[in-house]
Amino acid sequence: MLFFLLRDLGGILGQIGNLGYQINLVLAGFNLIPFAVMDGHKVFAWNKIVWVAVTVPVWLLIALPYILG
Repeated sequence: MLFFLLRDLGGILGQIGNLGYQINLVLAGFNLIPFAVMDGHKVFAWNKIVWVAVTVPVWLLIALPYILG
């Protein structure tokens, strides 16, 4: 959340915030892949609705800059 808030400051702090936000978003998306050794598998096995409710928005946030160009 701190990185997200830093994004709006501009300058070097804004760049740090943007990079930190992007890195954490990609790590979250990767970790939500439902393979046996990742947390995504545990969540998927526990409750598929919760997994979809968390995974789809994260993956959309990752893909949105590429979709919008």
